[in-house]
Amino acid sequence: MSIYFTCSNCGRPFDLSEDKVGQTFTCDVCSAQVTVPLNSLPRPTPQGEVNPRQLRKVLTFATIAVTLALSAGTIGQVWNLYWDDPVAQQQEQAKRAAEAAERQAEYDKRNAIAARLPQIAYPDLPAPGEFAAKPPLEIPTSWVQSKTGEGPGSRMQLRIYLPPGEHAEKSLPCIVMPPLAANVLAGVSVTPSETYPEALPYVEAGYAVIVYSIDGQIPEKAFEMSDRDFKHNLDRARRRMKDACFGVANGRNAVEYAIRNLPQVDPQRIYAAGSDFAGTISLLLAENEPRLAGCVALAPCIDTKRRTDETTDMFIFHESEQTPSSHPEGIKCPVFLYYPQEEESLDFDDVQDFAQTLTEHDVDVKFVADNAEDVTLEGGVAQSIQWLGERAGSAQAEPETTPPSGDE
Repeated sequence: MSIYFTCSNCGRPFDLSEDKVGQTFTCDVCSAQVTVPLNSLPRPTPQGEVNPRQLRKVLTFATIAVTLALSAGTIGQVWNLYWDDPVAQQQEQAKRAAEAAERQAEYDKRNAIAARLPQIAYPDLPAPGEFAAKPPLEIPTSWVQSKTGEGPGSRMQLRIYLPPGEHAEKSLPCIVMPPLAANVLAGVSVTPSETYPEALPYVEAGYAVIVYSIDGQIPEKAFEMSDRDFKHNLDRARRRMKDACFGVANGRNAVEYAIRNLPQVDPQRIYAAGSDFAGTISLLLAENEPRLAGCVALAPCIDTKRRTDETTDMFIFHESEQTPSSHPEGIKCPVFLYYPQEEESLDFDDVQDFAQTLTEHDVDVKFVADNAEDVTLEGGVAQSIQWLGERAGSAQAEPETTPPSGDE
């Protein structure tokens, strides 16, 4: 360590090692006698250089100042948003809502049924076999299924009903419907052993009826599994249901089947119909199938997210495309909506609001709110058949009569 000092006579600086402390020597500038002191003087900072100690002080002060400034700004911003400036708070909330809506719109665009449906191929469904009565329904019926393919809608089953008797080409109106067991969570099959009594009133009214399966069935064995394994099977089934556009691809295939394989069916008089969630699927089909002449939805589920939450306590990611109210502008055909009126019923309010939405989109819609005791929807079915008859004409062509001659 060195000793820094100056000549007391002329101020000439010296920087000598500490082993020279106490020694006396002659200043080479003024020739005065200089004694090396015991303690060193502070060294001056050379011009253009920064003293490290001073630099540390400056940096510390700057850091504290910047931190305080940022903190004050953040606190001030929060104060303005939540206390002093409600307008700024509303603007911030509106900004965030707009950003969320933009993200949702982009997601819906990528995943819209209308974008995916054209990519789904028609399955290898065979022509119907012999029509025979299947107890307890004494009406001609046939069951078919596709056997190959792995894509959406490729593994389908159809139960086909025809009114008794012989039918000329393109003489019958036709109803396509999902099974009454259709639900918001997963698909449902159409088995060869089951009959579907929900089709009977329409067949008796003179309609051909096709009951079609929905992709994404949960295996029977899954219901005996643990919650974890059941959830795994449910998620897999729901993905398949989504891939088939939540039943829209299956319904479209049923319409195509009627045109290709049932010569008795008039392609200009094909209707979608269903009750409860089968009615929801029928509305989704009407939004995406321009060949439909009309749609009947009896007590349909409009708010599918609420229905999903009510059906299971497991987390299910809700897709907005499963909700008919997401794309009401897609419906171009007449619609019949029915709901047994109940006090303080959210489902009833949803259907009523959806009817109003369709009206605003210039859809020919009839909404009937009937007796709340009609839990079996028999009244709704009867009124829907009457409504269909007004549009389809006589379900079975009346025989032509020979006009009387002038001699009679």
